[in-house]
Amino acid sequence: MCSASTFLVTTEANAGAGSLRRAIEQANSHAGYDHIVCNAGMKGQTIRPLTPLPAITGQTMISGDTQGDGAPDVTLSGEQVVDP
Repeated sequence: MCSASTFLVTTEANAGAGSLRRAIEQANSHAGYDHIVCNAGMKGQTIRPLTPLPAITGQTMISGDTQGDGAPDVTLSGEQVVDP
């Protein structure tokens, strides 16, 4: 049985360490349930990917609730996505 893994988003950057894109890639490479969470420092930030994000290939929950109060604190906007 595979255990759940948590991947942390720490930046609104399009790619690289701490990005949502990297967290999705890491979750996709891990067997089993995954949880992608945004760091508390992301409160009020908007993630604006420049290209489509990878498809999620497994059981993954993404949470933008940085304060643990059930309210979304991080926004994901596709307004700048350019399809290659």
